[in-house]
Amino acid sequence: MPADVLLCLLIASALATEYLHRKFYNAQAIAFAAAGLAPAAWSGGRPGFAAASIGAGAGLAATLPLFALGWIGGGDAKLAFALGACVAFPRIAGVLLWTAMAGGVIAFLVSAWSGRLGETLRRVSGVLMFWARFSRLPPAEGPRIPLVPAFLLGVVLEKLLPLPQLP
Repeated sequence: MPADVLLCLLIASALATEYLHRKFYNAQAIAFAAAGLAPAAWSGGRPGFAAASIGAGAGLAATLPLFALGWIGGGDAKLAFALGACVAFPRIAGVLLWTAMAGGVIAFLVSAWSGRLGETLRRVSGVLMFWARFSRLPPAEGPRIPLVPAFLLGVVLEKLLPLPQLP
């Protein structure tokens, strides 16, 4: 139960700073990562600390390449790092998959709402064709959509509909 309270505080903090400042601060990431690692070590000993550490690393490893390409902001990568420490491994994998799916749906809805769906679909097809031809992704272009709501949905969906874990 304390882990769920920590997750609620993390998401509420991220939503507040995203709404007010369009940022996720380093201090937030460090504080929430430490708050995720400490109880994991306290209640789970070395295995709990290792799972939380691997979760933080997995969250960062999954999002750092997207940040390097300019596809997401640094705050989104820091949020994935902090979430990984809070939910630990292997649960972070499900959170990230649900987040990616929720982010895609949100991007689709925002582009449809703003009348840019055709342009968005052309850009996505262009990215896929570029990737198929050159085996790498081009830098991102176009408007930015905050990912914090997608992370929120990812956490909620992983809680309600957990993805199967590897043995």
